[in-house]
Amino acid sequence: MNKRPRKMVRGKLVMRMLIWGANFDMSPSPNWVMMFAHLAVSSETPSVPANLVDTKFNLGSMNKMFTAVAILQLVEQGKLSVGDRIIDVLPDYPNREVPAEVTIDQLLTHTAGMGDCFTGDFFTTPPEQLKTVAGYLPLFVDKPLQFEPGTQYAYSNEDYIVLGLIIEKITGQSYFDYVRENVYALAGMVNTDAFDLDTPVPNLAIGYTTQDAEGNQTGELADNTPLMPVKGTPAGGGYSTAGDLLSFKEALLGNKLLSPEFTNLQTARAALDAARANEARVSRQLEEAEAQAEAWYL
Repeated sequence: MNKRPRKMVRGKLVMRMLIWGANFDMSPSPNWVMMFAHLAVSSETPSVPANLVDTKFNLGSMNKMFTAVAILQLVEQGKLSVGDRIIDVLPDYPNREVPAEVTIDQLLTHTAGMGDCFTGDFFTTPPEQLKTVAGYLPLFVDKPLQFEPGTQYAYSNEDYIVLGLIIEKITGQSYFDYVRENVYALAGMVNTDAFDLDTPVPNLAIGYTTQDAEGNQTGELADNTPLMPVKGTPAGGGYSTAGDLLSFKEALLGNKLLSPEFTNLQTARAALDAARANEARVSRQLEEAEAQAEAWYL
């Protein structure tokens, strides 16, 4: 087996450490939005429609912050407590063990012990089923918890699917209607929603991948829409624009979505979540670096 020169290995590890230590302020600002627009229309592929400043991009997991705001709105209104257990709000939750142990606070902070529903059966589930929040329950409801709630941190999409169900139960509305009326509308986010991807949506950016549903490399660039949720969820998959995200930031920090007390609670929770995620990520990266170092000396 041919080994890379030690200088290359060391350089790769140093670069990785520099990336870990980087601290970029990516908070949206009017200047940032204008820069985004300039970069988007400076496409080197004229055959592909240029992305514009109001092009809707997939948010990935950023929908979670909208879900968290919606939950804290209900807490502020006295309709919910972060100390409530799932079973207190969803008495018919199918898995009887989980709702008796897990609190809303643990769902918000990824400490419930749940996992990721966007794997395995997700890719073979009928798309129509996944247009509702409840449609995701069969993908994970019978799984045991990964650890005792509150004892560890593990990033979880399932946590936020359950939070979406809680919002629906408390409000009597669909999750999508509630956040549309109480988050997007209040913040002036006119281009943000959980769109049905099996229906054409104007000015929607398309992502591309070289992987198939099993994560195998195909070597060919393809539209990644078939690998995405057919509709956004409380855990992610919705769409927004640079301008709308700026509007959300200004509305949140301007206390238009929550009171000052609950805005501080939201941002403090976000900071704690980011710190925990970073700690877990660095731990994994250190393990990878140690494995590489060990392989070098074998």
